Amino acid sequence: MVYLNTPDGFKGIPLPKVAQQSSIEDILDDPEKKTVSYVGNYFDFEVELGPLGANPGGMLSDFNSETLSFESHKSFNLPKGTSSRAIQVLKNDQFVIDTQNSFVFLVTSK
Repeated sequence: MVYLNTPDGFKGIPLPKVAQQSSIEDILDDPEKKTVSYVGNYFDFEVELGPLGANPGGMLSDFNSETLSFESHKSFNLPKGTSSRAIQVLKNDQFVIDTQNSFVFLVTSK
């Protein structure tokens, strides 16, 4: 969920299904660009809970204030099985993604 601070209080907005396919480990919002970037996946759960490795991260954009939903999603296209831990923004629409089980990745939002 993303919670918007409105004059009437906080309003919960469900994330698109693609962002709900795995745990989200870090989130980064950019109010100026109206985007939400996230990274995820987690593989240290007990076996009975099953692995959460379906979505290592992406960017949500084009928020529609009438439907209260993000109309666009772009995957960061990280390798399958990547366990992303943190996301940091750099200049020129670039992000550094730290992982728990792989390399550090440099990705762009364009």
